[in-house]
Amino acid sequence: MSDLVKYSKIDTKRMGNSFAEQRVYDIGMEDLTVDPLFGAGEVRRFYNETFLQTKRENSIHFGNKLFENQLIRNT
Repeated sequence: MSDLVKYSKIDTKRMGNSFAEQRVYDIGMEDLTVDPLFGAGEVRRFYNETFLQTKRENSIHFGNKLFENQLIRNT
């Protein structure tokens, strides 16, 4: 439950100061959708029925798409 609250504060908590931190945040949000402690599809439905999925797409995903040809990625 604390992770659901954590990833629901996308507009009030910093999602990350870099693309790498934003990616970690995004992965955490995605991992929560398959958490066995929640019913199948419940977290995804929660994201889609609130502003969270739109915010995620317009901030994290759009930023990555916008700068994808200019970013250097490594492991």
